[in-house]
Amino acid sequence: PGPICSPGRLAIRAVLQPEKTDFLFFVSRNDGSHEFSRTLQEHNRAVEAFQRSRPPTGQ
Repeated sequence: PGPICSPGRLAIRAVLQPEKTDFLFFVSRNDGSHEFSRTLQEHNRAVEAFQRSRPPTGQ
């Protein structure tokens, strides 16, 4: 066994050589996908849409 939380080679390479993108924000969906946004306004809309899609809690 190796150290806990030891990043792999691909993870280290991704940090040292990140892909070029304009996206600054993301929202994780319940299906394992993500919605990426370039602006805070786009991000806030994505967050609101995600929150509306979730079932009510406490029931």
